Amino acid sequence: MRILYVVHSYPPFEVSGTPLIARQYARQAREAGLSVAVAFGDPGRPLAAQDDGIKLIPLPLAANWPVAAYTASLDAAPRLEALRAFRPDLIHILDWVNLPAGLLATARDLGVPVLRHVWNLEDFCPFNEPLLFDPAGRPCRLPVAAEQCGECLARRYGRVQLTLDGPIDQLIERLQAMRGQIRADFARAIAARAPAFAEHCRIYRRLLFPCASFERSLAPLLDPVLPRRVIEHGIDVPVAPAVASPRQGPLRGLFLGPCTTRKGWGVVEQAFARLAELYPGRFSLTAYGAPEPAGPLPPGLTLRPAFAPDRLDAVLAEADLGLVPSPFETFSRACREMLARGVPVVGSDAFGIPDIVRDGDNGLLIGEPTVEGLVAAVGRVLEQPDLLERLRAGARATRVRTPAEEFAELLALYRETCPGRA
Repeated sequence: MRILYVVHSYPPFEVSGTPLIARQYARQAREAGLSVAVAFGDPGRPLAAQDDGIKLIPLPLAANWPVAAYTASLDAAPRLEALRAFRPDLIHILDWVNLPAGLLATARDLGVPVLRHVWNLEDFCPFNEPLLFDPAGRPCRLPVAAEQCGECLARRYGRVQLTLDGPIDQLIERLQAMRGQIRADFARAIAARAPAFAEHCRIYRRLLFPCASFERSLAPLLDPVLPRRVIEHGIDVPVAPAVASPRQGPLRGLFLGPCTTRKGWGVVEQAFARLAELYPGRFSLTAYGAPEPAGPLPPGLTLRPAFAPDRLDAVLAEADLGLVPSPFETFSRACREMLARGVPVVGSDAFGIPDIVRDGDNGLLIGEPTVEGLVAAVGRVLEQPDLLERLRAGARATRVRTPAEEFAELLALYRETCPGRA
């Protein structure tokens, strides 16, 4: 069987998210005896022709992908001869960010099955995450009206050139009219994405999701006729979870980062300050993926840059409690990495977290990511001496799927989709 993976980038040009997943799948497919190619956005830098026996195919990047390129006509799109030349039996698209319409047009012309993984929200949000452009980073609730997206785009992308010459009230009126027009133009463009995605879905044989809660959230937006399947993402886990030694000193909190609004860093930062007042000297926090601190840090707070993947076990060995108060996730790898190593999690209700965190068993769920909720949850652990040990036992007993188990299910799906191909 000849399989083509498609993703917006690929290591070493981007070493995160779907590019890492694409490399993982491609290598596993190669080891299973499949002929494998990976098509990805052209990085504009020198590119090896092969990666461990995997053919690499650069694709042209789409111009103005969030709005214009997404809705480009597939019938008018230029075909991509490099994809034809590989002659795939099956195409597995991991994401479609910044990729040209010619990709789907070529896939349609080839007439081979196309599986589409939905790892994020590029089909519904031009920024791939439904977080309104405001300081609180509140998540949008799907479905989102085109007018709301138009407002978000106007805030981020709206630009005008204006000569400030005239009465101030008239200038304000002109600016308001311009802003309204920009917002309306963006809203119209966003409204065109829904029928565009429906056209894309006619090419896909099946949609795949990394966890059940994310699939359920998008179900009302999808054609019920299009088959969907949840294939839980796998992560590397130790042979056996570490057994924590008796805790001495303050409760050690861990935030794996990065320190961004999407990951709930603002909530963590404020919660730590509140906990330091309520429980002086009893709670410490180490946060990774943080910028260089501008000044001295409060006692008990340590900020560190991102760490290399091979240091994960050492990092988690220094933690009693993981904090994952994200306003938006679609899987939450960090949550599972903590649990797989016996570290209980205090998590939000973002997609992927309630799928594996069982409140009161292997962690605590706080619902929406708020300072009050996080403080209350950590406070429970500090005030109830036996709770941490119960949560640790639950974390060590948590079953986390491995990459080998994930790919075994994928490979079976490939063979089911392409019967008669080895």
